[in-house]
Parts: sequence; structure tokens; C-alpha cells
Amino acid sequence: MWAPPVGLPCAGVCVVFCGTADAPVELAPDELDWLVFCAHREALIPANRSPATSNRTKIQYNFFTLFLWPRMSDPDPRVAAAEYFRQAYELQTSGEYARALVLYTRSIATFPTAEAYTFRGWTYSFVGDYESAIEDCRRAIKVDPEFGNPYNDIGAYLIEQGKWSESIPWFEKAIAAKRYEARSYPHFNLGRVYEHQGKWIHARRCYRQAFELDHHYRNALFALRRLSAMLN
Repeated sequence: MWAPPVGLPCAGVCVVFCGTADAPVELAPDELDWLVFCAHREALIPANRSPATSNRTKIQYNFFTLFLWPRMSDPDPRVAAAEYFRQAYELQTSGEYARALVLYTRSIATFPTAEAYTFRGWTYSFVGDYESAIEDCRRAIKVDPEFGNPYNDIGAYLIEQGKWSESIPWFEKAIAAKRYEARSYPHFNLGRVYEHQGKWIHARRCYRQAFELDHHYRNALFALRRLSAMLN
């Protein structure tokens, strides 16, 4: 029988007790963050699944199913979720990816948004976990099919996996998405695919479209000039 964690304060990252009934385990702050991060993976498994045989995995599973709840006191969960998202983004940009994943997960647990799923997927990509990144983008699309970022990101992750042809429909969906501020990115990425395939005219057209949408997009300008010089 598993003893539930006790002593979890509203702020969240502090000492917590968990483990078996006869062998409670005290977790320090860094260990707790690690536990929440790992328990996120357990959340992908149905709650009625029997815990794995590993004691460490059992603790991860038990902790998530019991206590990965919103920890901020604001009555509006959207406010708390936005604050977790802000903290996660700061950690992500500082290169603290594991901690960022923890806070993105807390944001999602508090109030799931397409943005939080997409940015958590982006963070997974920084540590080379493209499968998890793609899965999070798919979750983002389910939350908001009109949000363009996850379509583009799936295409970009497929390129990283060497699946160039499979990425094309995702970039096309990103271009057609109703809610997308960085629409120049899928045009540029589609140009990368066509250039990789030797379709120079198509690639140049995509680079031109990317630059026309964003005149500060230097990569698009450089790619456009390079291909134009090659084709002339």
C-alpha cells in the first residue's frame, strides 16, 4: 500500500514525503522538480494502470496521480497557468530545460492551452526528444486547431528526423492556419524542403514569400539571394 505525499505547500517546490507505507521517502526541492518532470511521462499512461515494479517508478506514478495539481492560490486557473508558462519560458531561454518542462507541465495541469503544449514540445526538441515534441504539438492542435505554431513545429521536427517529404503537409497547414503571427516561418521551412529536393524554383518562391511577410527575416533574404544567384 502506498502512503500519499504530505506537507505540499501552496507554492509547490518544497519538501514532500512519499513512498511506501513502511518506507516513506523525503524529497528535497530539486528531487521534487525531477519527480514532477518524470511523472509527466506517467500521466500518458491510464490512471488505472498498475504501477511498474521499480520502486522509483512507483513513487513517480503515485506522486503524479495524487498530487500534480495547481498550486497557486489565484481563483482563476488561467492566471496561474499563465504565470507557470511565464516562469517556464524564462527557464527555457536560460537553458534550464528540465525545470522548464516541469513548469510547462504545471501550466498544462492548471489550465491546458495550445501555447503551453507547443512550447513544452519546443523544449523537448532542445534535448533531442522529437517524438515527445511532436506528440505535444498534436495535443496543441486538439486544443486549438486554428493555432498555426504546432503545425510548423511538427514539420520542423520531421526535418530534424530526416523525414523531409512528410513535413510538407504540415507546413502547408501552418500557412493556412487562421491564428499564426509568424507565418513567414512555414514558408521558409517549405523552401528548405524544396531546396533539399532540388526543386529550386519552388524553393526560391517560398523564400521570397517568407521575406515579403517579414522584411527582418535575414535567413529568408540570404536564402533568396543565394538561390537567385545560382539560377541566374
